[in-house]
Amino acid sequence: MTDWTKIIVTHHDWDHIGELAEIVSASARDVEVVAHELERPFIQGDKMFVKKREDSSDIKGAPTKPQTQLFARVKVNRVVTDGEVLPYCSGITVIHTNSANSSKTN
Repeated sequence: MTDWTKIIVTHHDWDHIGELAEIVSASARDVEVVAHELERPFIQGDKMFVKKREDSSDIKGAPTKPQTQLFARVKVNRVVTDGEVLPYCSGITVIHTNSANSSKTN
């Protein structure tokens, strides 16, 4: 069990959300999941994303099929937007950027 109260999800790649549902459910407390407004629909499963790393065969645990089939979806409790400053670690400024492997949405 964890004692976490917040998880900030920077984006919805497999290495960022793969175990998110398990971490949230294993916590001894309610966990606030924080994510950018453009990432929320993918994390919650409201939008389907098809994304895989073609070059990931040498990375342990990397998916080799589209991520839409792999992960339990998680409710985002707090949506953040560009320019917002989160009150953690002396202030974290939210800046959404596209990753090199941008999602293809259906």
